[in-house]
Amino acid sequence: MRRKIHGLILPLLIAFIIVSAPSFAQEQSVSRLDLPNGMVLLTQEEHENDIVSIEVFINAGLLHETDQNAGIINLIQNLILKGAGKYNSQQIAEMLELNGIMMSASSSPDFAEISCTTTSKNFVHAVQILGEVLSNPRFEQAEIDKEKKNIIEQIEGEQSAFTAIYNIFLQNFYRYHPYRQPILGMAKAIKNLTRDNILDFYRTYYVPNRMVIAVSGNINKNEVKETVKKVFKNFNPSNPRPIEITWEPPNEEREIYLSSSGNLSWLFIGYQAPEVISEDYYAMKLIYSYLGEGLSSRIWTELREKRGMAYDLGAFYPSLEGPSHFIAYIVTTPDKIMESKRRILYEISQIKSSGIPDFQLEQVKQKVIGGYLLERETDRGKAESLGSAEIQGEGYMADENFEKKIKEVTSEQIKAVANKYLKNYIMVIVLPGQQNPGQLMEE
Repeated sequence: MRRKIHGLILPLLIAFIIVSAPSFAQEQSVSRLDLPNGMVLLTQEEHENDIVSIEVFINAGLLHETDQNAGIINLIQNLILKGAGKYNSQQIAEMLELNGIMMSASSSPDFAEISCTTTSKNFVHAVQILGEVLSNPRFEQAEIDKEKKNIIEQIEGEQSAFTAIYNIFLQNFYRYHPYRQPILGMAKAIKNLTRDNILDFYRTYYVPNRMVIAVSGNINKNEVKETVKKVFKNFNPSNPRPIEITWEPPNEEREIYLSSSGNLSWLFIGYQAPEVISEDYYAMKLIYSYLGEGLSSRIWTELREKRGMAYDLGAFYPSLEGPSHFIAYIVTTPDKIMESKRRILYEISQIKSSGIPDFQLEQVKQKVIGGYLLERETDRGKAESLGSAEIQGEGYMADENFEKKIKEVTSEQIKAVANKYLKNYIMVIVLPGQQNPGQLMEE
């Protein structure tokens, strides 16, 4: 869950939160339970309202897919609420509606997730439905055929320019690493998937010793423990063979030029970035925020506000279990694309040579901590944050210690991390028509 608040309201709101709100670590402590079948249960009691959020995380992501089954996890997530045990899709939907339970499934590069929001009164029933869904999915052939058709239409349909360019970047940046594949997968692989393929994958990876359940809300932790233990007591673990992934970051800078039928130009500049378990992660979060997050960032201020060079621009840095990437991008006119490139590279070089000035570093820390607190203002946000930290290998305590770790980052660490990662970029430039890149570079 991400909430975006623009303009002058954001710094004021963040400042208010930092001054008035207790740190996350000072809130109700988190209880952890390791079930005999390997499932991890995290519970945080919050009694401000009668809502309970249940987030189920499954350790199944792009790292576990191959070229032959690319997209199988997204397909499973689309199917998982479409029938379980003796209940078909319609019956599950009716049970959820009648009991005031909202349930959805999604997938990400590192894990699959099932989200459930309910009340304390209906908590037990919600967990029972989750238990049936996770331990006994039906995967009916008619539903499989329908979802495969929908996904293939999405893959083969018209993509946004941003998505298309990002996918090109990923395929060139990661080359042979599974992160190069889109979450939706590949149309050919989806077409060839059978029900047996789906069942084999599910029985291998959708098992309790690869799951984390995070619960936050108006609920007693002992009730949560007893309910989860009872519902999942017959859910058996398995031990799939460990997967070894080789990864080599780009060892030289590469520029990829593409043409489009539009009138605007796009520029993506991407670098290697640390994974979430790295100690360098916190410094890179600050670098990302300083350079390209929001209206106060350097590239927004320098390229958009001062020079009016962009229709859109920004940066992103996904929190990944494996090797991540930092990307700065801009959408502008063809005559400004090379100047945009030079100015973005200049801002990056300044961080590498000088770090972030101390007074600005403190401002960026407040911005990052404020965003962190906003993401955790709801029960669902808290459960998502705790569960994702646990499933990605950090442990839930990493989420509780995030604020402290951000505050400890120094300008020298910023400079060291920038020099370690912000080198050997992969650049994708999209020009309208048959523009000559050489002419633009000479201007």
